[in-house]
Amino acid sequence: MRTRDYPVIWTSPVPDGLKKFEENGFDAEPGFYPIQRIEQARDEAYALHDGYTGDGVTYEKNGSKVRLICGVQYVQPRLVDILVTPKLISLAESILGSDVYIHQFRLHYKPAFTGGEFFWHSDYAVWRWGDGMMRDTCVHFAFPLEEMRQENGPLMVSPGTHKFLDDIDWDSTIYDGTGTGPYREGDNNVIGRCRCTDAQLELVARNGVQTVTGKPGDLIYFDTNLMHTSGPNLSPWGRLIAFIAISSIHNKLQDPPTGYPARPNWVASRDYNRL
Repeated sequence: MRTRDYPVIWTSPVPDGLKKFEENGFDAEPGFYPIQRIEQARDEAYALHDGYTGDGVTYEKNGSKVRLICGVQYVQPRLVDILVTPKLISLAESILGSDVYIHQFRLHYKPAFTGGEFFWHSDYAVWRWGDGMMRDTCVHFAFPLEEMRQENGPLMVSPGTHKFLDDIDWDSTIYDGTGTGPYREGDNNVIGRCRCTDAQLELVARNGVQTVTGKPGDLIYFDTNLMHTSGPNLSPWGRLIAFIAISSIHNKLQDPPTGYPARPNWVASRDYNRL
């Protein structure tokens, strides 16, 4: 495990409103969106859930419920229009210090009683090896489209873990490469071909865990190198979140250092259209 040797905030001096994000690796702005806009987004998300069966759909382990949909910007661009507002773009540009583009757009459906967990991971660690993202100049924005409660599998983060980097445990034997989905079912600490390392879990143990809840209209954002997880949803309340990773226009993907082929565009976009 090594200390991060490049900035979290690429704007200098760091704006006062971003100092908490710089220190902890995440922050939230309650009421960032009017509820009417979020209701529109929720309707669009469930229309996609009910009608789309193409690339980018991953199901829960029992195969009966949609777990997530990737590449939303390609199949439901109306959601980009609703969520990617000038205010959001300005926030992303303030963090990254440059023009920006959408690296990834996912909808996470965690239905009542059946929504599964996501094990501890750093997105950047996965994206570096799987997608050739060689620098963490990228920010994750999370939009609760349904209330994210203590009981329904909320986001959990480990504050400050974004300040450290770990060489991910890349194991080609745990995934045969025939599928293109970003998550491998059946092994709770595996994402793609990446397995969470002991060093990452030790870092979480040292830094502790904070549960992040939020209501529709709130915005939660976190550094893509932050260690995070979410538990299963055993409650009677569904949990739907839109996740948009926005990256610096200068942070273009390279060939994956593993030598494996790059993952498809709907997982890791190579369309560098400025927002």
